[in-house]
Amino acid sequence: MNSTSGGNINASGSGMSGMNSTQSGTASVAGNMPATTMSSGMGNKATGLQDVLRVKMEILELQNKLAILDDQRKTTEIAFNSLLNRDKNISVVINDSLEIESLPAEKLAIADSILANNPMLAMLESEVSSYEMMEQKAKKMGLPMVGVGLNYMINQKREGNTFMMNGNDMVMPMFSVSIPIYRKKYDAMQKEAQLMQEAGKQQTISLQNNLQVQYRSFVPNLDDAERRVILYNQQEELARKTTDLLLAGFATTGTDYEEVLRMQYKVLDYGFKRVEAITDYNTSVAMAEKLMNSTKNNSK
Repeated sequence: MNSTSGGNINASGSGMSGMNSTQSGTASVAGNMPATTMSSGMGNKATGLQDVLRVKMEILELQNKLAILDDQRKTTEIAFNSLLNRDKNISVVINDSLEIESLPAEKLAIADSILANNPMLAMLESEVSSYEMMEQKAKKMGLPMVGVGLNYMINQKREGNTFMMNGNDMVMPMFSVSIPIYRKKYDAMQKEAQLMQEAGKQQTISLQNNLQVQYRSFVPNLDDAERRVILYNQQEELARKTTDLLLAGFATTGTDYEEVLRMQYKVLDYGFKRVEAITDYNTSVAMAEKLMNSTKNNSK
């Protein structure tokens, strides 16, 4: 009985030790799982709070930049009104969107139109014509001058006057000859007029070449601006789509905040670059109108 009871006691002791080991293992697993979950939740909350604070800092910085730009705009408006000689406090209305202006003519026809309508070329041509007339005048002034005229005099009849022409009108033909003595003076005037004509022609050729160079300079700028407008439109659209995908992932997982912010800056950057490209394109169009002396107001 003692051995049996001892065996039973040992068996029961080993069973209790097994139960204790099992309970301790269960307790350790149960204790580890909540700890991991709690640390993960606290990490997400901390990361989300950091993101919120960073967004607030970015907003404050952008608000400061916006205030600086607003002050600069007021100063620029005052300078613009001063150039137009009007009240400094008048607000300058600017469109919300910038559109691409159309060319006044086809690119191939612009060069011919520049040479045909440029006002500086017309002015030089008029100067050359005036010097040609000066040469002809100097040449004619150096020739002998012959004058033929008729002098007519009315005589009233007077009583007691025994003159035979009393009461008879008098007609007197006149003839004059003028010979220039200072011939070198008129030769110098002709030479001066010829040299001025040559100078005007050389200036015309120089201006034509300069206009051709300006034409060849703004056409590549026009093409480059047009390509950049298309490029930045496409890149901005792709950046917006990428931002939407990143925002959807951020709303689900709460991660990749830096990538979302960086991509949003990309969207803004492509938008600014597109506006700059449109500005360059419209500037090239204005240069073409200036060279052609053909603006929309004049065409109307």
